[in-house]
Amino acid sequence: MRIEEAWKAGFTGRGVSVSILDDGLDYHHNDLRDAFTAEISFDFTNNRPDPTPENGPQFSHGTHCAGIVSMTANNSRCGVGAAYGARLGGLKMLGESQIVNDAIEGDALAYALEHVDIYSVSWGPRDDGRSVERPQELAAKALERGAKMCLANINIWGDMQGRNGLGSLYVWASGNGGLQDDDCAMDGYASNKYTLTFGIASSEGISPWYAEGCPAIMASVNEGTRKISGMVTTDVGNRCTTFAGSSAAAPLAASILALTLEANPQLSQRDVQHLIVRTADPTSLMNSSARGWKTNGAGLHYSRFFGFGTMNALKMVQVAQKWTSVEGERTCSKDIVLQNGTFSSLSPLTTQISFEGCQGTYGEVNFVERVELAVSVTHGRRGAVHIYLTSPMATRSCLFRCATSTASAWLQYLENDIHYSHLSEQCMISAPLGPLLVPNKLIFPYSLVTIPETVRITKGGSGRLVASLCRLLGREDKGCVEDGNERKGEVASSAVNDNAPKAVLDVVVFDPILNVLTDSSRLLPLAER
Repeated sequence: MRIEEAWKAGFTGRGVSVSILDDGLDYHHNDLRDAFTAEISFDFTNNRPDPTPENGPQFSHGTHCAGIVSMTANNSRCGVGAAYGARLGGLKMLGESQIVNDAIEGDALAYALEHVDIYSVSWGPRDDGRSVERPQELAAKALERGAKMCLANINIWGDMQGRNGLGSLYVWASGNGGLQDDDCAMDGYASNKYTLTFGIASSEGISPWYAEGCPAIMASVNEGTRKISGMVTTDVGNRCTTFAGSSAAAPLAASILALTLEANPQLSQRDVQHLIVRTADPTSLMNSSARGWKTNGAGLHYSRFFGFGTMNALKMVQVAQKWTSVEGERTCSKDIVLQNGTFSSLSPLTTQISFEGCQGTYGEVNFVERVELAVSVTHGRRGAVHIYLTSPMATRSCLFRCATSTASAWLQYLENDIHYSHLSEQCMISAPLGPLLVPNKLIFPYSLVTIPETVRITKGGSGRLVASLCRLLGREDKGCVEDGNERKGEVASSAVNDNAPKAVLDVVVFDPILNVLTDSSRLLPLAER
């Protein structure tokens, strides 16, 4: 990941603040006390400023995460943090004394927005292959408030947004439910458009047995070395330990982003997404053929387990120093109106979505960075439904719980007659539509782009697509400029131009079991699942 080379180039995270949202932080630890910053720390379980964890080894998760970021260099203790020059905070929201609810999540995700640059999060819904949850109202608003770039620096709440309007970075771990055939697309936190989700790779360049895949993964980090399993980090009680699992991915990725923000403090949240994608290195991971590597229309490699590749700290700081920021985000929405949304394994549903890119309006999108697809589906057997998306340049992306060897096991214990709404916010550059990456230029030679949508059931029974909404999010300008060269991406076809590559939005409904309103008290640190 070339972190040491980034240090030698002079970047240690100095001037950047990273807060760990978890079960507390043992800031008295000899390897953490120098970096600890009180103004970006709080205990939401007891409503006090001190984020000290509760007694017991089960409350060491946050301290483990913190060490990866901020262990003091050259003090002969546990090790050195990947961003050892950064300011460190602890936002305690998990513990025995308080049930986690939407209010606590919202407060923690919006705490000290004027001071916190990066929020590192290593928790989510249970990794059991069944649970599907998303941020509820307050948490969702907090994520939007913190991450969304505000050109005027004043947002709808009447105050500055995160990082003075540039957007805070919410870094999320992908999850440890691989053995349970879990998928981080069922985690509405990891696949939220305002979060940056990272996977993990072993030192041999393969995906660990516990790893979850989904189109939300932007890139991956390495979990250790060939000599040490896991990452050396801090433990409660002034001890040292090793730490593995996807929980370790979030703080390590957050550390690399801290180095990047030091290199260029004016990067917006969307700029950071572009940098991650453009600098990620898939080379050492390409032998993992079982992890479904694909090449998209922009010529970039993508895996739903590794994202666009391993993070490259040195390249990120180098490119960041001369990066030209992208313009403000534009949004173009289209309701999908169906005359008959019924589908079955023998009768797939196909409909057309026609986009004009909202030309001539403030929402005009010429370069797609993100695609959001919201669906509401009813079906008697939740484990039978698959969702896919295929780009105009034939890049096929599995959005949700696509067929695996254990798919049949799902059918044995999932409830029937479930009505659910699924919001899949797929980001072409940050990856919830990973393989489709940006900037995907839409060509409108005849002012019309038609995107066919296909919905079908792959196993047993019939269902109905009740409602669907598709949004294009991106830019109106001509593209990103990197080293003086404009970077273009996949091209969407015009329905009128038969010679253009066909724009295909191929959605195969696959059991997105969306119990999205389940109680958020079920949240647990990923390492404890």
